[in-house]
Amino acid sequence: MGKVIYKSLAFTGDIHGDIYLLALYCPENTNLIVCGDIGLGWASTLDQMEEADAMVTSKNSTLYLFRGNHDNPDMFIHPSGPYKNIKICKDFTTLRLNGYSILLWGGARSVDKTHRTPNKSWWEGERVLPLPKIRRKVDIVCTHTAPSYCAPANDYGLVSWAQWDPTVVEECHQERALLDQGYEYLASKPYNTLEYWFYGHFHEHNEGVKDKTKFVGLDMLREKPDIFTVKIIK
Repeated sequence: MGKVIYKSLAFTGDIHGDIYLLALYCPENTNLIVCGDIGLGWASTLDQMEEADAMVTSKNSTLYLFRGNHDNPDMFIHPSGPYKNIKICKDFTTLRLNGYSILLWGGARSVDKTHRTPNKSWWEGERVLPLPKIRRKVDIVCTHTAPSYCAPANDYGLVSWAQWDPTVVEECHQERALLDQGYEYLASKPYNTLEYWFYGHFHEHNEGVKDKTKFVGLDMLREKPDIFTVKIIK
């Protein structure tokens, strides 16, 4: 009997349509979760999907995708495909990977939507939805944006957009507060370990700890992706 190859578990940030480049840098034997802003809905992204799927399949790896604000939400309700090793996930999907129970909670408010084209580069329904009651154990949460106490915890980058979009600052505060409430709800359940919370959206790498949870903000894909690998527990 051949040696069993156990997949690693890893997370990365926004890829903005460069899914084939991500596939090139995806480690072998890895479950890799992308924390939103895939670019699903952009024609250039869809053109790469089959080749990206073949690439990660050849590495015995799998990509798990959930929506950010630069994605067409409908494509996560009715996924395109089928692909063998690219999984397009709905909001509030709970994955069971490498011994962890992982909650995917997508969406965010586009700060630049006044400069984008509806139904081409910006879509209604992009925002974070309220967290429903989750009765399954949660060890890891993945979101696109982040709770208010995660870095960056200021309005840097927002204020300049307010000259074109006067509600942007308030609405971004509201959605981060919604994630605050989600954290408090999940943390109140004794069966949740909440070891990690991963997010993208802000295009920088940040790490911090609140209570028992390590929060990791993942940078966008630049020349290479920002990949964070966690220890396999099973």
